[in-house]
Amino acid sequence: MKRWTLPKTLRFRLTLGFATGLAGLLICSYEFSHTVTFLDRPSVLSNRQETVSAIYVDWMCNCPKFVEKNKYKTDPTTEPADEDYFYIEPANTRLSVNYDSLFRKPLVLMTGRFYTNRGVPSEFKLGHIEDKPARAKVFRFDSIRYLPYGDTMARTKNPPVDSH
Repeated sequence: MKRWTLPKTLRFRLTLGFATGLAGLLICSYEFSHTVTFLDRPSVLSNRQETVSAIYVDWMCNCPKFVEKNKYKTDPTTEPADEDYFYIEPANTRLSVNYDSLFRKPLVLMTGRFYTNRGVPSEFKLGHIEDKPARAKVFRFDSIRYLPYGDTMARTKNPPVDSH
């Protein structure tokens, strides 16, 4: 019985097409892992308004830098799990995060809502970035107050009133 085989030119074209497609897929995969796209943005806000007391931890990376005070007892850098950290983003353009205040007063009291899905906040612009941030919880704040680290105000239910 004679065995059927593909002609050499067709085999060559199929092999070349497969190799080109695989190379294209690898390039796209690499590009996507270094590019912030609209697919990385969180999209669904929770209906629940919350007051969150959190501490800023400057990790020196493009990663979530806030953790709620109730997620640790003494050390905010070693005790909380990685998934306990979250990003923050302002609810409108009048609000902003004052990073100079965060270095002096790392404790913040915020009101707002968490997104229900994980993502990369709007502070990271769409496009190519060498150290693409990981997706994490994002808190969209309506107001923020910067407090000294030992402040008892962070343990109360009084919502913050100022934005700077």
